[in-house]
Amino acid sequence: MLLTPAHRRLRGHPPSEGGRAAAAIFAVETYWPAADGWSAARIEEELVVTADGCEVITKFPAEDLLIAGRRYHAAGGPLPALRDAQSHRDTSYGTA
Repeated sequence: MLLTPAHRRLRGHPPSEGGRAAAAIFAVETYWPAADGWSAARIEEELVVTADGCEVITKFPAEDLLIAGRRYHAAGGPLPALRDAQSHRDTSYGTA
């Protein structure tokens, strides 16, 4: 099973005895609490059901995702405290 009973209940999927059909696509969201006890991340992976299991089809590797907060962190550790603007709206980048 790709989804836990809680996921099925929350997402409106009825329980199934026979599994899922091949080629069905699901988005599975994982909750990762941070060590500070307050922050957290939700990482979504897309999966496709195959004849012998499932395959992750997410294009961006979750290991490379940034965690925002007072500082950005990646799998390799903290990134520099100075960072680019979050949005390019109303800048020369946003008018191209």
